[in-house]
Amino acid sequence: MSSPDISVVICVYTEDRWEDILAAVASVRAQSRPALETLLVVDHNQALLDRLAGEYKEAGDVRVLANAGPRGLSAGRNTGIAASRGDVIAFLDDDAVAERDWLRHFASSYADPRVMAVGGRTEPIWASGRRPAWFPEEFDWVVGCTYRGLPRGLVRVRNVLGGNASFRRSAFDTAGGFATGIGRDGDKRPLGCEETELCIRLTRALPEAVLLIDDRAVIHHRVPKAREHFGYFRTRTYAEGLSKALVARSVGADKGLESERRYTTRVLPAGVARGLRDAVLARPGGAGGRVRSSPECSRRPVGTSWGVSGRAGAAPRSPWRRSRGVPVAEVRVPILMYHAVATDPNDATRALSVTPDAFARQMAVIGDLGLTPVTTADLAARWRTGRPLPPRPVLVTFDDGYEGVHRHALPVLAKHGFPATLFVSTGWLRGAYDTGGGLDRMLDWDQVRQLADAGVEIGGHSHSHPQLDQLDDDALRFELTRCRDIVAGELGALPVSFAYPYGYSSHRVRQEVRATGYAQALAVGNGLARRHQGPYALRRVTVRRSTGLEEFERLIEGRAIARTFARDRALTKGYAMVRRARQVRRKATRTRV
Repeated sequence: MSSPDISVVICVYTEDRWEDILAAVASVRAQSRPALETLLVVDHNQALLDRLAGEYKEAGDVRVLANAGPRGLSAGRNTGIAASRGDVIAFLDDDAVAERDWLRHFASSYADPRVMAVGGRTEPIWASGRRPAWFPEEFDWVVGCTYRGLPRGLVRVRNVLGGNASFRRSAFDTAGGFATGIGRDGDKRPLGCEETELCIRLTRALPEAVLLIDDRAVIHHRVPKAREHFGYFRTRTYAEGLSKALVARSVGADKGLESERRYTTRVLPAGVARGLRDAVLARPGGAGGRVRSSPECSRRPVGTSWGVSGRAGAAPRSPWRRSRGVPVAEVRVPILMYHAVATDPNDATRALSVTPDAFARQMAVIGDLGLTPVTTADLAARWRTGRPLPPRPVLVTFDDGYEGVHRHALPVLAKHGFPATLFVSTGWLRGAYDTGGGLDRMLDWDQVRQLADAGVEIGGHSHSHPQLDQLDDDALRFELTRCRDIVAGELGALPVSFAYPYGYSSHRVRQEVRATGYAQALAVGNGLARRHQGPYALRRVTVRRSTGLEEFERLIEGRAIARTFARDRALTKGYAMVRRARQVRRKATRTRV
């Protein structure tokens, strides 16, 4: 079967997840390899059934069904299997979104007739925007995600994980469907393991069957705040034990607990050792580690000063050296400026793009060095009030609004629990306000909302991305207010941070940015940010496709920045003189007219 038809089953049960359900379906409909159909199976909720039927009544590729069996996830999946028409049936959680190539990666493995099931990698999207510092990655299975310790790549496994999995139809013909009484029923116990029991049953009935996990088949699973607390962790792990007991009773303790023994004897000891190492090195998340401060946003526009007296003294050699004892005015902060994150970007964005692999490695360096990412609003609020900065702060920012920020960067940020800031040019994003100026594939507003929900601060970057210092007053005001109003209308909150397109500004531009309601703004400058630069001229460091890992580490440590960007600075100063001359000529022309 070189190209199987794939039906996707999404089991749903509550209207509280309405937006999540729509997002899950949209992610299936946007697949690079289209699904044959999407089946929404509603678990004994007539109101939700009627609402979804109305939502998708015109959609030929989406069918809404009632669970034909007893209440619970297993019966819902069995209903979807019976109603589906595909050669392969894939399952997606109702509070998850699949990456665009999810089904394509699933399909590729079924060319081998021995393959009966293929699962993927599930990444958490924390409602608070970051992983709780006490929550080890080895326990990500508690929140329905892929945990540290699972092998990477395309590997053979005992069982796939049901929220991100696919099965050949003949697997159900051989082994039967999911067993009821094991899987989820709302929030009642026991809470899982139905896919484990099915997979063990399948390999016993068909010993030559191959079950795989392909970690390129990625989905992103929302973790609500209620599940970020230790109380849920304790309850969920206890419930897992009950479910494992039922599985062992059904299929025997040898296979039923085979992976669990490996997890207990190998994965957990390695995690404990890692935690002790991180504690010794004072890294976030180590044993007895600290919880990072949460971002704070000031919603009031401020003047050109920070509102706190004091003058910067000599900067320490490292931007964070003695960061707890140095006055906030003296701390230097690397603000990283990214644009596109893409494997094969357009020529117009290639130089300022980074590959997904490079971005992942760079974020790993930030984590390994124990830096603390913060948002633009958080940094500015701390400098404005004089509150202490977190240890070794760093900012991750993205300009323009390229789709790769959602597709490639968000999963990496979520993995590390890093916040970030995205500055959007509203006229470049796909949707009702699109002016057609985007340089590559851009985000749409649903993706921007998902980024915001995941803890990414959304800031302004003008409407059509012009050189703001070359505009007259009316055009400048339009670019700033149009951008502000669209972001506020789409996200329900005014943006408080701004980034100048191309990094170009002037005193007039900065004053208008302040008057529009932005509380802080970022330039470029290719230097570390310091409080004395003022809230409307904070410098950033450019990360581009040619930035190697050693150079990246030097940049975030504040070493050799002047030498690295010497050519850029010379060109910037020269072109600034040209732009000022052009502006003077335009003013003179308008005066004569």
